[in-house]
Amino acid sequence: MDRARDHTASPSAFAPGGSQIDELLAGTPQSILARLCEGDPLGLQSRCIEVIRERALLVSAERLITKSAARVAFTAHRRPNARAFDSWLRAIIERSAEALLDEDIEADACEQEGDDDERYRFLGAALGVEMHVARRMCVVFHALPLLHRRAFHALILNSVPLEKAASELGVDAARLMRILRETLVQLSTLGRTPRSTQPEEAFDDE
Repeated sequence: MDRARDHTASPSAFAPGGSQIDELLAGTPQSILARLCEGDPLGLQSRCIEVIRERALLVSAERLITKSAARVAFTAHRRPNARAFDSWLRAIIERSAEALLDEDIEADACEQEGDDDERYRFLGAALGVEMHVARRMCVVFHALPLLHRRAFHALILNSVPLEKAASELGVDAARLMRILRETLVQLSTLGRTPRSTQPEEAFDDE
């Protein structure tokens, strides 16, 4: 999967609401964006990767960082006080992630070109499918419950041992394997397998 460039700044590199953050987010959206792209002063890389991992998404970290930085730049004048700054920034990243998922849905519906996307190449290699099929798989994947996506991330993307993954996700190993199989069925049939044929508990919202 796509990995963002390594930056040294942490999310706390600037104290939210302090003079440094005020200076960073002052001026026009274009000037703010230029500053945000120099050295990652808000720690957007680590924040975005955290969202990707927590929500078990198949999105490009670079795309999420770029979209989040643009949203910060164009809404900086509405930023909250210091106490709420982290929550505000997290919400921006969450909305940016949702926007990327919406873009995937639109591209799939319109059958737009995009077969050079690294996600499609990865899924194509991992699951042995053509990249245009992998594009549809990404849309199907994000419609699955959180636990299904986390199971796929742990066991397929990160090759975490079954027992360790089950412990980390708080389920027994047998159920986790069942969830993974159901996830793979949904992907392989491009979401056309009715969920009513699946064990109900496995599709409960997490």
